[in-house]
Amino acid sequence: MNIIIFGASGKVGSQLVEVLLERGHNITVFIHSSGNFTESANLHITHGDIHDQKSVEDAIVGQEVIVSTLGSWGTKHKDIVSTATKHLIPAMKKAGITRIVTVTGAGAKMPQEKLSLLYSINRTAISLGAGKILKDSENHLKLLQESSLEWTSVRSPIMNSKDTARYKLSNTPPAPWAFISRHAVVLALLNIIENNPMPKQAPYISSK
Repeated sequence: MNIIIFGASGKVGSQLVEVLLERGHNITVFIHSSGNFTESANLHITHGDIHDQKSVEDAIVGQEVIVSTLGSWGTKHKDIVSTATKHLIPAMKKAGITRIVTVTGAGAKMPQEKLSLLYSINRTAISLGAGKILKDSENHLKLLQESSLEWTSVRSPIMNSKDTARYKLSNTPPAPWAFISRHAVVLALLNIIENNPMPKQAPYISSK
């Protein structure tokens, strides 16, 4: 498949690029700076700014699946995830692309989603410490849900660098103290990209 990855320079994005290349996919990385990538027969580099609608439109031409592993931590305005989604949706419609896969935090709530007491308390704590990040994540989920796209967004707890492949996707949020390995998240994204098992859903990922 022809797949473009936004956020490819990040820890999840870079691992996902490696795995997809090993699987024989044709990958384009959309990056802002130089990055650590080298062009090859199956790896293509395009430089752009996610805030620039035109550069997004140009980058996705000819792609079959859009993947976003973008995050707003460490950014000035904390709006990267929702801004990317806001620009990608019309660009995808214009290009005739229907599939998008994203990853976001487990604290993000879907519109009209009912929360347990524990999850509500956890979400309140997150909003106090990282309110802009949470709002950014939830705005991106709302935009996806309101679109006509074939989307899936994996909601992940805090990630670590353990080399663990075990994971499960479900509608049950993980415990507030839960962790998941980046490797497991990458494998989950790979499965969704290749098999599209959970269209128009935002499942939580957790360790088995």
